[in-house]
Amino acid sequence: MADFELAAPTDLPLLRSLKNDGNGYSVFDGGGFEVRVSDRLDAEGRGLFGAAMCSVVTAGEGAETANAFLMWSSRPEAFEMWEEVAGDGTALVLRSTTWREPKMEVSLTMGPESVRLKAEETDLES
Repeated sequence: MADFELAAPTDLPLLRSLKNDGNGYSVFDGGGFEVRVSDRLDAEGRGLFGAAMCSVVTAGEGAETANAFLMWSSRPEAFEMWEEVAGDGTALVLRSTTWREPKMEVSLTMGPESVRLKAEETDLES
């Protein structure tokens, strides 16, 4: 998504296609996690029903997934590309800095039975 490309996986089985809050997306089986990707993107990579979005949701507590995200977000180069924005008590939300417009957000949300990593476009400009 950082390069304005969002493609549905071709090597994962499709579980279902859904509509949520006006945005259509497909859910794929990743074997222990689900991959959710916005459907029907326009030429600029934006969802026809809303912002482009991709997320990974673990089927279990997802400590390994959470740790991988935290290690990625703590790399020195991440400090130049991402800034932390307010999230609730269960989420870490990072927003792109001036390198991309529209800005995008990536988030880590930890729940009692799953972990979700999400990347989505915002309508914010630098």
